[in-house]
Amino acid sequence: MRPRDLAGLSTPEARLVVLPLGLGILGLLGPDRLSRTPSLCLVRRVFGSCPACGVTRAMAALVRGDLGPRRRRGLGALVLLTFGCVLVSDVRRLRAGAAAGASLSLSTVIDASPSEVWDDLRDIASHTSWMQDAVAIRFTSDQQEGVGTTFEADTKVGPFRLSDPMEVTEWEEPRCMAIRHGGVVTGTGRFFLEPAAGGRTRFTWDEELSFPWWMGGPAGALVAGQVLRLVWTRNLANLKRRVESR
Repeated sequence: MRPRDLAGLSTPEARLVVLPLGLGILGLLGPDRLSRTPSLCLVRRVFGSCPACGVTRAMAALVRGDLGPRRRRGLGALVLLTFGCVLVSDVRRLRAGAAAGASLSLSTVIDASPSEVWDDLRDIASHTSWMQDAVAIRFTSDQQEGVGTTFEADTKVGPFRLSDPMEVTEWEEPRCMAIRHGGVVTGTGRFFLEPAAGGRTRFTWDEELSFPWWMGGPAGALVAGQVLRLVWTRNLANLKRRVESR
């Protein structure tokens, strides 16, 4: 066991992700088999080390009693108890702190005027046709456009499904539309349209999102932000293709 193997435990956010993962792998393979098995982790192969791999193998070494024969008895239980207490403490600290956030900004140029893009964008119900992560939209207000419009959006990213209550907070034709997220992930989103050369439109999508503590804090927000960036980049390409094909 090397000191750098424990680098993945340096922050509560990292421990909240790494420890459950490491304990799961340890319980699945067992300490002896895990110690003999070559690492298949791509992160470890590319960068030379991986926090999750290092911590998992460090725990396997402790459970096997590699620190000395006299410490073998009961050491596994002690390790599990200690890590369990650390996780409980970290959860309490993260719950008491502010939610972790992610800021995203994406843009594309659409070969259509701002008014033409807005004519498509204003139909909120149609957003499911170009947003791959939007499964369904249900209006919860009598109005379906303008400030004060409320709706629930069912979203799906990979295996994760959420129902996101939203409210339109800004509506300026044909320039911008802003919404407020009120679900598990809170924050704001904004579409901004500005004229570009040749009668085209620069479409910018900004998001400020806050993730709850149990999604891994800053580490979870970082991962989720990168995944959402990929999904929403495809969404913008879909919108561009949809508008330009009309």
